[in-house]
Amino acid sequence: MGTGWFYSVLGGGLTKDPNTGAIANLRPTNNVERVPLSFDNTAESRMRGDFAIPTLFGGNFDAVFNPRSLFRNAISNAIPGWSFHGGTSNIASPTSRLVDWRDIPALNIPRNIRNQNRNISLNYLEQVGITEPNYALKLTSGDSITHNRFVVPDWGTLRFNLHVPELSGGQLNVSIQGDAPGYENYQPIGNIDLRVADGRVNPGDLAENAYPIGYADTDTNRIGSGNLGFETFHVDVPEVLRGKSAKLKFELEGNDTVYLDDVFFKSTHLMFGNPKATVFALL
Repeated sequence: MGTGWFYSVLGGGLTKDPNTGAIANLRPTNNVERVPLSFDNTAESRMRGDFAIPTLFGGNFDAVFNPRSLFRNAISNAIPGWSFHGGTSNIASPTSRLVDWRDIPALNIPRNIRNQNRNISLNYLEQVGITEPNYALKLTSGDSITHNRFVVPDWGTLRFNLHVPELSGGQLNVSIQGDAPGYENYQPIGNIDLRVADGRVNPGDLAENAYPIGYADTDTNRIGSGNLGFETFHVDVPEVLRGKSAKLKFELEGNDTVYLDDVFFKSTHLMFGNPKATVFALL
C-alpha cells in the first residue's frame, strides 16, 4: 500500500489520503500491514516452490490438482512447467507418472531409529512430516523429460531429490541447452550413478576394500540413502549460462524405476541427504 504509481507526482495522488481523499501525508496513514516481497501467496502451501518466485516453476511437481484423474487427463496430461514453451517428454501421458509420496512403498516401511537415547519405529514419511499430497515424477528406463525455457539464476547450483528403490545400476543424465555459444544443443552437465555409494570402484563387489584411501569422490554422485527415502544431489551450472534462457533435460538409462522431485536452483540452506531427519540415526 502506498507505493504504486498513483502515489507518484504523475499519478496525482502524491499527497492524497486514499481513505478520505483529503490532503494528508505523502503516504497512507491507514494501519494496513504491508506484505513483504518474500511472501508466497500461492493458495495451497503444498503447491509452493522454493521461493515466493520459484527458481524453477513446477520443479516440485506439486502445481497440480488430482493429476491422475481420468477427467483431468482427458482435458490435458501436461505437467505445469514441463510442457509447452520448450518443455517436452517422451512419456505418453506425463501426469500419469506423478506419484504421491504416500503411495511409494519404500517410504512406508517402518524403520528403527534412535531419537534422544531411545529407539522408535517410524517410516520415512513420518520422519519428514509428509501428511498431504506431495508428488514426484516416476521415471523408467529410457524416459526423458525437459523443463520449459527458464532464466538460469545468477547464483546457486542445480539441486534435485531422487528416490531409487532398487540399486540395480544405470544412471540419470542431466543436460542443458541455452542461449550461449557452445550450448546451442544439449550438453551434459552431470549424471547420477544409480549404484550404492560404498567406496568401491565397482559398488557391491565385496572382493574390493571399501574406502581403501579415504573418501571416494565417485560416491558423491552415487546413492547413499536414496533407496530408503529421497536424497539430494547437486550439479554445477555453466557460468556462461547465468542470466540466459535455457532448457533442462533429465534422462534415465538402465534402471527400472527412479522418482525425481524438488528440482530447483539456489538454497536458503544446505539440504544434503535426508533433510529434517538428520537428528535420527538408522539402526
